[in-house]
Amino acid sequence: MFEPGVRPSRNGPDLARWASNSGMDFIGTPGAPTQRFGHVLDLTFSNIPFAHSLIRPDMHSGSDHETQVTTIPRRGAVPLEQFRHRIPEAELPKFSGLVCNGITQLDDPWALASTNQIDAFATTLADIFATAIQTAGKPDRGGGCPAPWWTPECEAGFRLHLAARRSTRPTEVPLETREFLTTVRRAKREYWKHQISNIKDDKALYKIISWHKLASNLKAPPLVVNGVRIEDTMEKAEALRSEVLGRFDAKDDLEQDPLADWDGTGHLQWNQAVSLEEVERNTIGMLGSY
Repeated sequence: MFEPGVRPSRNGPDLARWASNSGMDFIGTPGAPTQRFGHVLDLTFSNIPFAHSLIRPDMHSGSDHETQVTTIPRRGAVPLEQFRHRIPEAELPKFSGLVCNGITQLDDPWALASTNQIDAFATTLADIFATAIQTAGKPDRGGGCPAPWWTPECEAGFRLHLAARRSTRPTEVPLETREFLTTVRRAKREYWKHQISNIKDDKALYKIISWHKLASNLKAPPLVVNGVRIEDTMEKAEALRSEVLGRFDAKDDLEQDPLADWDGTGHLQWNQAVSLEEVERNTIGMLGSY
């Protein structure tokens, strides 16, 4: 019922019997694994017509369970959107079954005796088709326009990033994710380098400057190390580490310990007595004229 081809075990038959006796239908996709290592573990039941749950890989949160979205028709405030639904060829049997189930609940059309009954029959029939299309189909909102720097390499890296995120723990960052971020940074850098290099007039320059965020005037001066000008913060830190800390090695160590004969019992000679005038001056004394 929930996972065709798999032999039921434990309380699976009891759950199926309860769903049948209580009128609660399984509204997920039979056989679609809901967990990282397979099998249908997350079940959704409903007695509301046309309610359904779908696995949304694009909304994967990094958990070992897949993200599911349950849609309950005619519940809540639906925002007004202008788009059409398209039914994939693989979902045509599902669409046909939904229409057949809805038509079986209609009155006999030959028994309609008034125009009001005919109008009500036509409205109900249109609702059946509309709900079946929305359930079996997908909204066609058109393809969005990607960012100008988004390249096929970014798209391929993004898909690998999503696939790797499903097989790693939430606290771990997979290698594919790091490579995807590196690819995005490289694509952005190359895009803006190309845009700046192709500036021909003031109009093109203004288009780029209008998106530029002015930096603070308080900017650290660049470092010049071995004739190389360094402005990046991380590169400065690496240069200072190599030039300051890296200039010493084991050859610079002292041959003998200068504190080998020190017993650590030395004391500083100082007077512990404080005069009354010194106390008054440092506590309630006036340091200025007002």
